[in-house]
Amino acid sequence: MRDDIADIAIVASEMIPQLRDFRVATNGTLTEKITSAIETVLTETDLDVSIKLSLDGFEETHDKVRRVPGWLLLQRFLLSKTKFGSL
Repeated sequence: MRDDIADIAIVASEMIPQLRDFRVATNGTLTEKITSAIETVLTETDLDVSIKLSLDGFEETHDKVRRVPGWLLLQRFLLSKTKFGSL
């Protein structure tokens, strides 16, 4: 994910007044980076934010493909930070 993704969303919302949505596609491995960017977008703009989680299968398959263990914990953390959570 780009380091300046929140900045891009902020500038886009300023330049395109009719823009209403900011969508993030992720496999969940950059949890802190994702939640930080989303928090920034939510506090600095009026954009609605949605997260699309990309999964390669159930836990064992996904972890093997991504070579990152613990996808289930990452997905639960991200989901806890959405509309029903603390973001």
